[in-house]
Amino acid sequence: MHLVNEIVRYVPAGVTIPTSLSPPTPVYLCVDNINTNASPISIPSSSMEMVWHGEFDRLFCQYFPDQWHLLSTHYPPSNRWRTFKDSAKVRFSCQQCGHGWTSMKGRVIFWFHLNFATSSGYVMFKLYGQQCMRCKNGCYEPAMWYPEEVVKVSELTFHYYICLCFCFRLDNSRKTETFNARSKNETSTRNTQNNQKQKTT
Repeated sequence: MHLVNEIVRYVPAGVTIPTSLSPPTPVYLCVDNINTNASPISIPSSSMEMVWHGEFDRLFCQYFPDQWHLLSTHYPPSNRWRTFKDSAKVRFSCQQCGHGWTSMKGRVIFWFHLNFATSSGYVMFKLYGQQCMRCKNGCYEPAMWYPEEVVKVSELTFHYYICLCFCFRLDNSRKTETFNARSKNETSTRNTQNNQKQKTT
């Protein structure tokens, strides 16, 4: 797995993350086949970063003691990561002809990985671009996200994770309880049988 313009290292369970989590990568640069020769979109990237990371911190900090980190990527991680997809209303601007348009199909994909041994979680995400249908230059333009759409998608992502993680842990907890109960029953049965044997002898 590759991360754009960042040195990566390996952490437990085979998760690949950047060595530095600060400052975050501007979210509007994560698009397919981005035109590296085009000039950047004139929007306040720091404001967009604050919206995404602010919402992420607000939601995922509730899930203490797990520590979560938000990372952007061009490439999907391994299959061991859980996936969540969503669409939202976004704005595009063609960097070649200047044409602007609004789309209700702004796509974002999130990948989750939680190391239960260390209580360290990572959410990687990718924002998808769209092509200009006026000049049809073949380039994918980066999406400009409305803050309210970022909030909506972040909340849906968080609720999806909570359901997924809670069910997983609940299932494991039930398995542990069943195993312990079964062990106690087996031990009790063996003790009863031994006592009966001692009485008969």
